[in-house]
Amino acid sequence: FSAAAGRCVETLLRVAPDDRRALGAALASSRGELVAPDDYCQVLRELGDRAKSALRAFEVLHAALPHVGNGAVDKGKLLTASIGALGKMGRPDLARRAFDAGVAGGYGNTVFAHSALFSAFARSVLANEAMGVLESMKGAGLRPTTVSYNAVIDACGKGGVDLWFTLGYFRQMLKDGLCPDRKTFNSLLAACSRVGHLEDARAVFDEMIHLGIGRDIYTYNTFIDAICKCGNMELAMQVLLDMEAKGVKPNVVTYSTLIDGYSKLEKYEEALKLCE
Repeated sequence: FSAAAGRCVETLLRVAPDDRRALGAALASSRGELVAPDDYCQVLRELGDRAKSALRAFEVLHAALPHVGNGAVDKGKLLTASIGALGKMGRPDLARRAFDAGVAGGYGNTVFAHSALFSAFARSVLANEAMGVLESMKGAGLRPTTVSYNAVIDACGKGGVDLWFTLGYFRQMLKDGLCPDRKTFNSLLAACSRVGHLEDARAVFDEMIHLGIGRDIYTYNTFIDAICKCGNMELAMQVLLDMEAKGVKPNVVTYSTLIDGYSKLEKYEEALKLCE
């Protein structure tokens, strides 16, 4: 993160988020120090992490665009950074507006911009919108990436989309020749857990092992949650032993899930032992 970009962010944060003129003036005061497009992208990313108002990032995007050159690549980088920032601030509507403006301007029809928009919708659990972006991406002749499918699968799982539909995207991902990663499987496990489909969760977990994809604490906790929802505490405890054998240390979520599972079955003695 460059010093010039840092100073620019501090200046922008002192300006009212809806004061378009003041934001433009603040950005103009830093223009001589900023290197386009990298510094401008850093400014937008930092605003996404720190700013409470998405309007500030949206206005900064439009103020910065004329100063990053006429190249579609540089403008595309700025657009992707802004969509990511707006997504982090929970404004997928503004992220969509920025994306549409980029496509209309001839610099938004890229895999990177689409992926950023996927993430913006996934963060706000807008599954239908994320699925729509995937279809429009294919229609534009762009090949979805693992990141693209991960965002759609995550949004579907969190958005309550039918599990078979969510698993269908996973199969489509494999058909497209893409390699799923840990995030893919963690999202699938979470989707199975939410609806209490233990057999599907076991199949996903076993597929991770088959493909040699490492399981982290989130993987194990999500799988244990699916097992506990189905009341199979014997299997849940076997998974606990397996994760410890694999060097993954149980945390408070692991134990809380197991204690809750035993409690729902009125096996309070086992629950208390785990608490101890």
